[in-house]
Amino acid sequence: MQYVISQNNVSNLAGKVEAVSNILPFLLECKNEIEVAQHIKTLAQRLTIDEGLIMSEYRKLSRKNDRGEAVV
Repeated sequence: MQYVISQNNVSNLAGKVEAVSNILPFLLECKNEIEVAQHIKTLAQRLTIDEGLIMSEYRKLSRKNDRGEAVV
């Protein structure tokens, strides 16, 4: 997570969106929701983004993954 954040200009909205988009596929690999929730909380704090928004994006991606759609 730290590496991805360091590779994006998270001082602006586009960089924050890019960082979240790059991190979410890794969160799909987590084995339980507690771990996911903690990572999302940390990410939200680091990027000063509402935790609920990141969780919403995670759920969208998770549903796409469950349907077998490509995860970018």
